[in-house]
Amino acid sequence: MKIRLSESQYKRLLKEDDEHFLDGAYSFKNIGNKIDRYIAKLFERLNQEGFEKSTEFLDSVYYSSHPLLEPYFQKLLKRIMLLMGYEKEEAVLLAYNYLMVYWDEVNELVQNGDISSLIGKPLTFYGNFRHPVTTYFTGYISGYGNGEVTAYATSPDDFIDKVGANKLDVEDNTSDIDFDCYDVHWEYDSDGTFNMLDDLEFDDDEIYVK
Repeated sequence: MKIRLSESQYKRLLKEDDEHFLDGAYSFKNIGNKIDRYIAKLFERLNQEGFEKSTEFLDSVYYSSHPLLEPYFQKLLKRIMLLMGYEKEEAVLLAYNYLMVYWDEVNELVQNGDISSLIGKPLTFYGNFRHPVTTYFTGYISGYGNGEVTAYATSPDDFIDKVGANKLDVEDNTSDIDFDCYDVHWEYDSDGTFNMLDDLEFDDDEIYVK
């Protein structure tokens, strides 16, 4: 089956192809999915200012679950946002492409004095993906019982002094514990949650980018 497009529909389709990432699922306000002359000049400027593919940056991308918290990544993001006025997630994508995708090419082109060949090349998507997961918690309930504090002493006053000095024992005589089941102290169980991830079944429809 053939589908005929009007000229306006064709032009719109071309524009969408220049804007969207992930098969049309995601787009940004200020950048498309290809390097334009502004991004090419940005990459040239960053190279001239000494931003290079450092060990710190590689570690932040490959080994950190939160690369944006890494000092080198933060420095690069702030510079991109200051120079161009891009939003944070746009700067994240450009920082990744500058150092992880096009660094060698940018470095060579800057040395040769012409970066125009970068224009039109595709940008690789890089963003914060998410998927629902069950998180685990451990609950703690406080209860009260009956017991006795005991210490060997020479007199009641000496006994009180021993208790005050923490030279004592406590004997628990509780048969029934008094507790409030609605007063539970909950703590997030990161170990339990991460152990469960081995059995997590991913649903493509549930994966999204924030």
